[in-house]
Amino acid sequence: MQEFYDTYLQIPSSRERRDSLNEQMSIFETQNLSCRKCIGNCCTFTSNSMMITPIEAFDILSFLMKSKDFRQGDLIESLQETINEFRLDQNSTGIRKTYTCPFYTGESKGCTISKHSKPYGCLAFLPSETNIKKGTSCLSKIDSLVSREKVFGKKENLTNELLISELNLSWKKLSIPEAVLDIIKKGEHLLSPKL
Repeated sequence: MQEFYDTYLQIPSSRERRDSLNEQMSIFETQNLSCRKCIGNCCTFTSNSMMITPIEAFDILSFLMKSKDFRQGDLIESLQETINEFRLDQNSTGIRKTYTCPFYTGESKGCTISKHSKPYGCLAFLPSETNIKKGTSCLSKIDSLVSREKVFGKKENLTNELLISELNLSWKKLSIPEAVLDIIKKGEHLLSPKL
């Protein structure tokens, strides 16, 4: 899949596009503003309504496919279960719906997606007080997202447009499970092992 990035736009890697957000997370951790002891409410239906772009879904899928334990059928089943449980596909209004992320394990540090492939919004959602355990005082660090967007936004927008066109996608942002599932279903030719 890296060849997809290289061939079309020479877009920086998934890791490079997240470096500034991960640096901020590290700085927060040195100030004891860490997610490490939190139960992860932000990943559950009580708080999560994260929507992602095609490139973010592509990054997640690319990360997952590198695992020796990757089973596409199991992933599809898990994504579909989440979509069904929270009726994410029954949203004709476009209003964000809450759901528990299919990549959340229910434990501290419970995301199975690498910090180098997570959605930008997840990385920028950080504590605003020390020693959080239930995530009741976390906020999106909008300035960090805007700064990151200034650096990478133009190429990402072009890549998103390319993915939308190449895969015949009908969306610019979707919930995590819907976006990843649609990339799987419509992007088989991009996801083949030869890439």
